[in-house]
Amino acid sequence: MRISFYANQYCYPYNYRSNCQNGNIKYGLGNGCNLGNIMSSSRKMYPFFALFAVGNFDHCFSSLSFEVNTYRSAVDSQVVYKGNHTFNNFFLHYEAQCRYGTTNASLCDVWFYVTNFEDWKSSKTLNIGLRNSQYSTYYYFGWRISEAVSNTLFGYTMISRSWLLL
Repeated sequence: MRISFYANQYCYPYNYRSNCQNGNIKYGLGNGCNLGNIMSSSRKMYPFFALFAVGNFDHCFSSLSFEVNTYRSAVDSQVVYKGNHTFNNFFLHYEAQCRYGTTNASLCDVWFYVTNFEDWKSSKTLNIGLRNSQYSTYYYFGWRISEAVSNTLFGYTMISRSWLLL
């Protein structure tokens, strides 16, 4: 499994991203990266988490993409879940894609973001498009944000269980 993030930016030199392993995080490795106004981190643990803190104070990043690439059979059935939660000034939105297989353990890819308009001065609305592509032996699942978001925490977690027990 590999997580990729891309930032369409115009303030930094083209090769600036190379300091962050070209925006890839691989499962099983702890990673940390500071890409100007974007900081990412993951830990080698279960469940796996990757977090992306997007400050974007100078609005250099006009769009963002986050996606997970997982090697998994296309014959697995899938269910997509979406939802929102609000707690005090925090707003959480999530989208999950769960895959259920007869020969593989069940697996859920969960993308989420957290905003706080009052305390963090987060972007008020996020124009997010779901990206979902499936091929015979792997799939992509993620988001494309087509605006300059700021002060927002994005995250990914992978939840799995053993065969037929999600």
